Amino acid sequence: MIMNVMRKIYNLLPRSVRSNIFLETIITVNNYQERNLPKNLFDLEDDNIKNCKILLNRKIMLEHLPSKSVVAAIGINVGDFAIDIYNYANPIEFFLINLKNQDFEMFSESLISKASNVNNIRMYQKDPLIILKDFNNNYFDWVYIDSGQDFNTVKEELEILKEKVKVNGFICGHNYMKGRWKHWTRYRIIEAVNDFCVRNSYEFIYFVLDRDQCFSYALRKM
Repeated sequence: MIMNVMRKIYNLLPRSVRSNIFLETIITVNNYQERNLPKNLFDLEDDNIKNCKILLNRKIMLEHLPSKSVVAAIGINVGDFAIDIYNYANPIEFFLINLKNQDFEMFSESLISKASNVNNIRMYQKDPLIILKDFNNNYFDWVYIDSGQDFNTVKEELEILKEKVKVNGFICGHNYMKGRWKHWTRYRIIEAVNDFCVRNSYEFIYFVLDRDQCFSYALRKM
C-alpha cells in the first residue's frame, strides 16, 4: 500500500526530479553492494586461463559443447537462446529453469512450440537455487546460467553446480561484465566467477566476445 502511494507521488514529479532520484537511488544501492562484497576475493591466476579459447559468439560456443547430453538453461528470458541450445546441442534431456517471478507466457512462440512437440524438454518456474538442489550429483553434462547478477546469487549457483555437473562437464554462463550502464546497473558476476575458479580449481575453457559485450564463458574443473 505504502509503495503504491510512493510510486504515484514519484510519477507526479517532474521528469528531471525523477531522473535525479533514480540516479541517486542506483548509486546508493551500488555503493551498498560494493561495501558488502567479501574482502578476501581471489583474482584469476595463469592456470585458470591457460587453456582458454576465445570464440566470436555464443552459437560457436554451442558447437564446441557436448551434444546429445543432459543440459540445463538457468534463467531463460524469452527463450531465444534456449532454442539455439536445443537446436545445436540436441540434448537427451533439456531442463529450462526460469526465475519464479518470470511468467512462462513471455517465452517466444518458437520455444513454446518446441516444448509442446518434444518429450525431452522440462520446464520449471521456481527459484533456481531451490530447484538445482533437487537434482542428483553429477547429473548434468553442462549448464548455462543467465539468472542472477549479484555476487551472492552467482556464488551460490556455482557452488551448487560444481556438485551437480559431471567432473568433466562445463559450467557456462552469461553477462561476464561490469554491468549495463544504460540501466545504471552494476553486476558482480566477474567477482563471483573469478573467486569461484581460484577457490575450486576451475579454468576458463571458452570465452565469448559477443558484440553486445554481454560476454559468455565456459568453465571446467582442472
